[in-house]
Amino acid sequence: LLNQEIDFGFVTRRERSPAIDFDFFCREEYVLVGASQTQIEPITKEAILGRKFVSYPGMAILFDIWARHHFKAQAPGSESLRIAGFIDSLHGAITMLEHGVGIAVVPKHCVEERLKKKVLQELRGPNRTPLLNNVSIVTLAGVELPRRVHAVIEAFHEMKTGVG
Repeated sequence: LLNQEIDFGFVTRRERSPAIDFDFFCREEYVLVGASQTQIEPITKEAILGRKFVSYPGMAILFDIWARHHFKAQAPGSESLRIAGFIDSLHGAITMLEHGVGIAVVPKHCVEERLKKKVLQELRGPNRTPLLNNVSIVTLAGVELPRRVHAVIEAFHEMKTGVG
């Protein structure tokens, strides 16, 4: 965004910068999930580091948010995860999760139906409160966006049903 290679983006946290404008988009819940046959054990820091993960763009950030929510200052970082596979889309990662390749942190609304149908299951950490996080749309401050960009952002706002 700052290099002016894209018109807007989605972010999971707001960084202080006078060059960026933030527009609240939604609140979403993040969950750690695996295939329905994934063995459930107490999710400890050690258990996390012993599991294999499916990675996709953004998963490391979501994992770090999830780990801090559950383990506070003692949270393992995403750099210490064992990656079983990497794929360039969340959709592909969900398919890998369904086939038992590993586990991953994902936005809950993306797997809600699979959780209900027990194709995937949530692996719960020690903190039983839901992990909710704000998502914002970012644009460059003071830059007039083309009409087409406004239309796309408006379309995202209109289709966010199912997301908080």
